[in-house]
Order: sequence, then C-alpha cells, then structure tokens
Amino acid sequence: MGAAASAPSDTTNSTTSVSGDDGSTNNIGGAQEQSQIRSKKKRSSPKGLSGAKLVEYRCRKHKRAWNKCISEFYNGKFLTGGSMEPDGDCDELFDNFRSCYMKGMLKEREKNGLPPPQDGSMLHEFIEEEAIDDGTTNS
Repeated sequence: MGAAASAPSDTTNSTTSVSGDDGSTNNIGGAQEQSQIRSKKKRSSPKGLSGAKLVEYRCRKHKRAWNKCISEFYNGKFLTGGSMEPDGDCDELFDNFRSCYMKGMLKEREKNGLPPPQDGSMLHEFIEEEAIDDGTTNS
C-alpha cells in the first residue's frame, strides 16, 4: 500500500502529514524542515566571546575527545584495577588540545597587541617547545 498525504486545512502552516504503511506519521516541511536546514550550515563562533573563552570554544572538539578518552580509561580500566596509566592515545589527544589552545592564546595576544609572553610562562615554554617565532630576536 502507498502512503497517503493530507494537506493541512490551515493555509499558514506548510507542514504536510504523511502516514506510512506501519501507521507512523511523518511531518514534511514547516519548522522541522527549517531546523534541519539550519543545522547543516557551518556555525561561526558565538558573538560576544573573546580571549580565553573564544579559544576554549574553538578547541572544544579536541577537549571533548581528550575528556572522552580519559573518562573511558578511568571508568573502564582504572576503577576496575586493570591499569594505573592511561593508554598512549590519550596523551596524543591531550597534546592536540594543548596545541590548539596555546596557539589560539598566542593568536589572541597578537590580535590584541600584547607583548610576547614572559620567560617562564606556559605560553613562553610552548613557544620554545614548538620552535615558534614569537617576533623577538635573540642575539
């Protein structure tokens, strides 16, 4: 049997209900369709974020991946007594998150016209580890 479509009686609503052979009803069009279209657009950074909050937002996928890895280790191995050290994969995920965050903070500092990070700071150590040119010359 085919699906039967019924047009809405209200002309302001563009949603059409379609009944399937199994008795289920699907709405086509209207707000549901608009919601699906909106979710496919590339999302830009939320307005009003700046500095560390903006960097955190931009690095959120790296942080989520690292948190997931650590949580799986903690719940699956550590609590059960299987292992005291997380798998090496978590280290790589942390390094990816840290790199994203530090590069983002350096970019924000540069954008805001701040001087290079001070010796001994985490950002300065990151610059040295990554051999990033911070705009200063050492003779």
